[in-house]
Amino acid sequence: MLKFGYINSNQVTPLLPAIFAAVILGTIAGLLGAGFTWTVQQTHKFRKAYVTSNSRKAAEVTFYALITALSFFALVKVFHRCAPLPTNSPSFQDYQSKSCENNEYSPMATMVFNSQGG
Repeated sequence: MLKFGYINSNQVTPLLPAIFAAVILGTIAGLLGAGFTWTVQQTHKFRKAYVTSNSRKAAEVTFYALITALSFFALVKVFHRCAPLPTNSPSFQDYQSKSCENNEYSPMATMVFNSQGG
């Protein structure tokens, strides 16, 4: 059984709801995995039939790069909000402000446009 955090000895998790939740999560994960596999197979069939020349391969890569970049910018635009900069942080260089006022930052822009080290 998975345990998250500290559990006292007098706290007992009912077994039946835990099993039911595990079955539901397993079913959802299995269906998502099957859908992913089907999508990869269909994409492979399409690519094998239509993406045959080097120029089409370059166009495909350019298309996916453009869609990825536009998706990131759309995420920041759609879920834009400004939050006050934390006062307990020693440096503010890792926060992205985008269109926020001074002493504010955009949490979504910070999450999307920062490197993993930031």
